[in-house]
Amino acid sequence: MRPLHYLKAIIILLIGCLLLSSNVFGKGILFAQGNWIQIQQQARKQQKPIFVEVYVDGCKLCKKMEQEVFTTKEVSNYYNDHFVNYKININTREGKNFKQTYQVNETPNLLYFDATGTLLYRDAGNRNPNELIEIGRTAKRKVVITLESMLRQYQNGFRKANFLYDFAYMLKKNKQAHQQVVKEYLEKKKIKKSSKKTEKDLTFIYDFATHSKSPAFKLLLNTKEEFEKKYGIEHINSKIRQVFIQDASVIAANHQEKMFKQLYKMAKKVDFPDQASFLLKLKSIYYTTAEQKQRKKEVEHTALENNKQALLLYQKAQKLIHNSNKKRDLQQAKQLLQESITLSNQYANHETYVYLLYRLGERSEMIKIAQKALEIAENQSLDALALKRFLQKINVQIPPTKPASSQFINYQGGAVKL
Repeated sequence: MRPLHYLKAIIILLIGCLLLSSNVFGKGILFAQGNWIQIQQQARKQQKPIFVEVYVDGCKLCKKMEQEVFTTKEVSNYYNDHFVNYKININTREGKNFKQTYQVNETPNLLYFDATGTLLYRDAGNRNPNELIEIGRTAKRKVVITLESMLRQYQNGFRKANFLYDFAYMLKKNKQAHQQVVKEYLEKKKIKKSSKKTEKDLTFIYDFATHSKSPAFKLLLNTKEEFEKKYGIEHINSKIRQVFIQDASVIAANHQEKMFKQLYKMAKKVDFPDQASFLLKLKSIYYTTAEQKQRKKEVEHTALENNKQALLLYQKAQKLIHNSNKKRDLQQAKQLLQESITLSNQYANHETYVYLLYRLGERSEMIKIAQKALEIAENQSLDALALKRFLQKINVQIPPTKPASSQFINYQGGAVKL
């Protein structure tokens, strides 16, 4: 009985050694299970490219790679960290599809895909560990990062610092809102006023200090001397002035006096050589633009009221147009607009009349009215962009407008007949 016990112990020991040498405990490249569609889904979820080894039973080079290369620490660590790994037997149904689709003529065949299943790179034959790692690096460099793929990662909660850095630049490049991502990156890297900043940090802050509410701009102001050393005093002062001027213009256009006061207060704290004249310029920008904007609003609200009957007819016509598709109602709206135009020849009622005539299918009359509307708009410097885009969309070209007569008075939003 004693020898039998020894034999059992030896068998158990051998089995243990086999298990420890296999991938069960994570040694060697870990190859995912499932079909090709499932592998792509897994890759998208993990935001990794895919490595596929196409092999065949009886392939000596395949066995050699699996036993001598895939099991090395360097190779397994690199491929497990950077790829979703998959094996396909060329004699299976899926393998035959791969052979035909990707022209696999020898094994082992090493294929690299992005997470959508697009082939990035390929290699074949026996490779040593260093060669296989270098091939993997080459394949990774070919991964095309798109705004959509990065957006998906962000929406899935991916927040690594390097990703946020690249995502912020990708958003900026595509003219998308990016300040929240900038804020998250700065917080992730713990970049504050008192923290030591690398060259990369300074460049990032400078590049995203594009408006006064930006966390990057506030950091630039609070650590102005650091940026002056890198970019020069006058260059930084010029950048800061540009941001304040740009924001003052936007705030003025929206008549947001409270926001302007906050902006002005922030600008007062900046040490400029010509601070007094610059602050005066900011006030001039805001109050000149804001007054013009307010004047425009007042005129827009009162223009049609110069002829209350015309206004009433115009409003009735608009109500019919917006609330009904019946031809009878639209014909009634047409009559109301004709009367309104007769009483008060304005851009607003002409523009509405153009859209109505289009709905009624009266193209030739529509073109005549559109030309009159554009003449009024040009004479009064009104914004007729929406009408022009509409005419372009329906393939209508209006000849250049004639000089308008003196029968119109100047106001923003419409013209009033004298």
